[in-house]
Amino acid sequence: MAAATDAPQLRLQPLPPGHAELELCFPDLGGPLRFELEVDVTGAAGTTRSHQRGKLPAGQAGCPLRNRLSAAPGTRIDALLRWWVGDAAPQALSTSLDL
Repeated sequence: MAAATDAPQLRLQPLPPGHAELELCFPDLGGPLRFELEVDVTGAAGTTRSHQRGKLPAGQAGCPLRNRLSAAPGTRIDALLRWWVGDAAPQALSTSLDL
């Protein structure tokens, strides 16, 4: 399993009113990597859910995802990352933001 300093970075930050940015970055973890990201946006109108999947080849670091989200004040955003290096599945990462 990767050390904490070698873990992916899942960041969710508020931007100017009504927006947030979600960014996912991976260091070189020494093997082929795949990931699944689930994002739930919950507000007055209900909940929307999106799923994104991707891969990085062995020996490659990078930020495969940077999304800008539109959301009204009072909205909650929850992101859950599941990832694998080869067949090993380290602990999932999650983050949340209340706008």
